[in-house]
Amino acid sequence: MVSKFENTIQSNIVKYRNAIKYFTVVVTVILLMIAVLMLYAPFSNLQKFNIVYADSSLISFDKEELLNDEKFYELKKHEAYLKSKLLVAKNDSISLSVNLPDSTISIEVQGVLLHQSKLTSISNSMFFERANHLALFNYFQSPFKTKKSISNIEKEPVIYMKAPKDTIEAAKNLFKADTSLAKRVYVRVELERGLTIILTDNQNKWSSSYLYTIFSSGLLSFKLSLKDIFHFQVPRYNPVIRVKLNRNDLISIYRAIPDKAYVTIHM
Repeated sequence: MVSKFENTIQSNIVKYRNAIKYFTVVVTVILLMIAVLMLYAPFSNLQKFNIVYADSSLISFDKEELLNDEKFYELKKHEAYLKSKLLVAKNDSISLSVNLPDSTISIEVQGVLLHQSKLTSISNSMFFERANHLALFNYFQSPFKTKKSISNIEKEPVIYMKAPKDTIEAAKNLFKADTSLAKRVYVRVELERGLTIILTDNQNKWSSSYLYTIFSSGLLSFKLSLKDIFHFQVPRYNPVIRVKLNRNDLISIYRAIPDKAYVTIHM
């Protein structure tokens, strides 16, 4: 004969199992909703992008349909790039210029070229392929301002050295290698108007700092998306331009540009 105590235990076990099932179902539904919203985010933001920037009043010619002609569109993209550079040239600080058709990246001051490097690889979000041509023209005809940058190297490295006892010891410690040159470099630049540029060197080396920086920046983007979802909004989506270049050039460029640098882009 089953005792009352055993019946109570069995009843509690059943309740516990049911609670786990309900919890699993709820968590699964929430995760599916988050996944659906994350997948929908690029399409939703693309629609908003086209509505905001596809304004014919912002362009100086009448026939908007001409932008559907590829040759004409390439000329207008170059015009947008030049307009953006002219605006930046009025500023007396160092700016970053990314020319994707020419596969070059450079730093400039008031239109004067200071340093240029060749891009070895370029990868853009499909967002730009599907966006309205007029919207893209209006989007890139003014410069972007840097909001923040994330990297696995120091932007302004500081070397602490013990004061030498004499000139002989000072001569031995005259040069100290920059350890950042021994690892793969990752730089993520967040721009205003929802654009991100990711710059990496063209080496295949992997380091813990490189992976940690990628993970940290990805986790930050995911947190922002969750914040939007919990506020009953479609998650934000930033199109990305990914480029690779020589490691030494990347380090030099990253350390040369100011924190709030202006960026011009030729798509």
